[in-house]
Amino acid sequence: LVATPGVMNFGLVPVGRTSKRSLLVENKGFGRCQVNGIAIRPQMPAKNTAFRLLRERKTPFVLESGGRFQLMLSFAPGQELSYQSQLELQSDDTVKPNYLIRLSGSSRLYCLEVLPSLGDFGAVKVGCATPKRSFEVFYLASAQCKGEAKVTKVALGTGTSAAFRLDAAPVLPLALKAGQSMQ
Repeated sequence: LVATPGVMNFGLVPVGRTSKRSLLVENKGFGRCQVNGIAIRPQMPAKNTAFRLLRERKTPFVLESGGRFQLMLSFAPGQELSYQSQLELQSDDTVKPNYLIRLSGSSRLYCLEVLPSLGDFGAVKVGCATPKRSFEVFYLASAQCKGEAKVTKVALGTGTSAAFRLDAAPVLPLALKAGQSMQ
């Protein structure tokens, strides 16, 4: 069995939010492979339940040579921590009966959240205009984030390609109260 990706890093996910990733498992061997179990083994912190299989796959089952299946996993941290677990695929493979995929992610509380968290502009031909994307910034008041949030600057991060630019931004500085947002 071979899994792609071989390591799953969910990155930094705000406390109380969920990130999902898919994993492709293939039988690259010449014969049939019986998958006897699929389990998540928490490592750090011990007994954490931040990583989960979204759709349980009933085991055992046989995966023919060249066959594949997909697993969907989620990472939903409950505390500001770094998390590590392993996804274990148990099989009748004589070389590697317990195939391990490392899972990692970390979390912290945020006062501001930008949605969508990823801007996908799709495929764009050279010299053609791209579709515009807008992002909304929310102030998430909590015990850690009290009062107003004062936004003083909106900019693209260091190292961002010159192909990207900000077409519009609100008049700054801007004070956001709990639950307010800006585009």
